[in-house]
Amino acid sequence: MVSRFFQLGLLFLLPLLSGCGKGDWQLSAARKNVVMIEVTSQTWDYRLPWNPGTVSSARGAGFVIDRKRIVTNAHVVSGARNLTVQREADPRKYPARVIFVAHDCDLAMIEVEDSEFYKGTTDLQFGEIPNLESVVSVYGFPIGGDRLTVTRGVVSRIDYNSYTHSGRESHLAIQIDAPINPGNSGGPVMQDNRVVGVAFQG
Repeated sequence: MVSRFFQLGLLFLLPLLSGCGKGDWQLSAARKNVVMIEVTSQTWDYRLPWNPGTVSSARGAGFVIDRKRIVTNAHVVSGARNLTVQREADPRKYPARVIFVAHDCDLAMIEVEDSEFYKGTTDLQFGEIPNLESVVSVYGFPIGGDRLTVTRGVVSRIDYNSYTHSGRESHLAIQIDAPINPGNSGGPVMQDNRVVGVAFQG
């Protein structure tokens, strides 16, 4: 059985934002700020430089933070030739560009230049490391539909592991029992109205 993890790593280097609501604020904020990312990527074979490489399409998720930037996984946008983002209930797909990639911890930042995309977003805030046996919620756009999905899981392990994307350095990873499927990668893991990690399957 494939273990489900989410990562924290560099998230705590990002500035914390202030203030949060109560009740159903978390789901409401997720609907406004969690986005679907569609990528067409090209993988090069440097042993055969005359080969045009393999072109593939994939989907992931991301979420809006302050300064109008979007956090996602590095493996979602790695090698991107064409990158678009879409908000729930909005048929428009906005071109985006990668502004930062950290392959070792499988994190990336992208941005949309069209300011229209950000209307109605509220920016998600970052929280602390969740406790063992506490409940977290995972938000994303798994393959099979275009609506935001929510799954809940219990934190079962907190440890350091090498991430599947790089397989090199070890970083903080937290295992949960919530299903994480293709399309969930890069989506926020939330607890008490705050982001406590980024979803990926390892």
